[in-house]
Amino acid sequence: MLKDDELWLSRMPVDNSYQFEKDINSNSKFRTADAIKYKRIEKLAMNPSDNSIKFIYQTVLGKNKAQTFLFSSGAESKFVLSHISNIRNFSRSEEKESISTPIIKYGIPLFFVIGLLVLMNIYLPDGQVNVSGRRSIMKAIYNVIGKLGFTALGSIVGLILAFLLGKRVLNPTNEIIYS
Repeated sequence: MLKDDELWLSRMPVDNSYQFEKDINSNSKFRTADAIKYKRIEKLAMNPSDNSIKFIYQTVLGKNKAQTFLFSSGAESKFVLSHISNIRNFSRSEEKESISTPIIKYGIPLFFVIGLLVLMNIYLPDGQVNVSGRRSIMKAIYNVIGKLGFTALGSIVGLILAFLLGKRVLNPTNEIIYS
């Protein structure tokens, strides 16, 4: 809810404005609504893919705090962005995700899965596992699904990771920043 000098946000669905105002004025630790003064907002970050806005603001104690809120529609989030950026005279810029993030997130596990598949095919050509003790559970799993099952499972995981890596490298996420 946009007020004259502050923004009211709730983490729960709001049934009526009276209850919402009651939550804002509550001093309970478990309150579900916050009031953020416009003058304390330092930066807004919008992710165009999911109608969410991250509010970066200073608390009353002077600490920086960031909260992300999801709006019900793109028009609603754009209206809130334009209203606050006009009041605070924010300028717009875009930030794209760096290439290293998806490589770390998906490339390293992909390399690990491929390495395990190669090592398994080198060291277990006949499909026999000689393990005892704590690792006997791995022998039981291996004996149930076999070498072909392990290879198929690893290939599926590898293909999913390769797909996600390619998707994120070709279409990096971007945020629209107002500051």
